[in-house]
Amino acid sequence: MGKINCVICTRKGRFLVKFRKNINSDKVTLQQQSFIFSTISELMKIGFSISQALDFIKTVSKKNRKIILKVEQGLKSGYPLPKSMKFFLNNSMYQQLLIADEHGKIEDGMQEISEFIQLRLKQKNKIRDIAIYPLILFFFLILLLISIKLFVLPETNALGNITASKNWITYLTIVVIGFFGISGFYRVKDFLAKQAIYKANFLAKIPFLGMIFSSYYEYYLTSNLAIMLQNGLDLRKIVQVFAKFKERTLLFEIGQEMDRSLKQGIGVEQIFKRYYFVSNELVVFLSNGSTNEMLAKNLRALSRLCFQRLIKKSERLISLIQPTAFVIIGITIVVTYLKMLLPLYHSMENIY
Repeated sequence: MGKINCVICTRKGRFLVKFRKNINSDKVTLQQQSFIFSTISELMKIGFSISQALDFIKTVSKKNRKIILKVEQGLKSGYPLPKSMKFFLNNSMYQQLLIADEHGKIEDGMQEISEFIQLRLKQKNKIRDIAIYPLILFFFLILLLISIKLFVLPETNALGNITASKNWITYLTIVVIGFFGISGFYRVKDFLAKQAIYKANFLAKIPFLGMIFSSYYEYYLTSNLAIMLQNGLDLRKIVQVFAKFKERTLLFEIGQEMDRSLKQGIGVEQIFKRYYFVSNELVVFLSNGSTNEMLAKNLRALSRLCFQRLIKKSERLISLIQPTAFVIIGITIVVTYLKMLLPLYHSMENIY
């Protein structure tokens, strides 16, 4: 009897391990994340509990059933909802949800995360729609270049008496591309090893793209600060909250710098002045001596403004994709024709 029970337990254990692996192997798409967060948020606002909201999603959405089962396993093990959802969240979303759960209203945090994911999906679809026509042109252009390389250029090179001695240009191009490729690889590797604050400042300085990164990082920082201030936390308690996060994340490192400044008697606004991704408005709100309640309202409003800026700046940048692609295609066509016609021109010079 004991052997039978042992076999059953072993099989059950294997089944659970296999079940968990299957859940972890399934990728949770942005569409699924947005649906889960928005649905739970809306249901909780009309009186559902978390468990009731999860049961509702399992009933109405079969494709999200495995994900919800995994979340429920975490809750039954005694973990809070953010910890139970951590398996499909990146660090920034997890920290944002954790702050909302512990120091605010988790349904509001979920709503904000859902809105940001929906923005990402909207941008992704818009980029796809804008880029599809240039990509088709690029495809036909590549076919044209291959045809010219195989059939046309050999004939024009023969007319122009161009020898293979000019192959050194090709070799030089390969060497230059290889050098920059290796150099770029090590630069990226070194960049990834830097602190989160350094990376945020660096990304915020990139031409054109920097304005998007800057708006995102400021939105992320101000929205989290606003949640904690609204629920009565002062700056010292906020530092303690940031210290609980994973090391080498943005909020953790900001918390470390805030802690050092408070111990030295320096205002935290002096620290934020050094961050390239922080606007003057945030520094002014932190330094004008307003109450925590008023500061929370100001930061809440500023976070929404930053989110709107993020939308406008990203849409403006996306609108440049198609013109840029057409310019590159045009330059490529001109260079190709020049490479074709120059040998003919030299051959005509030899004739006359």
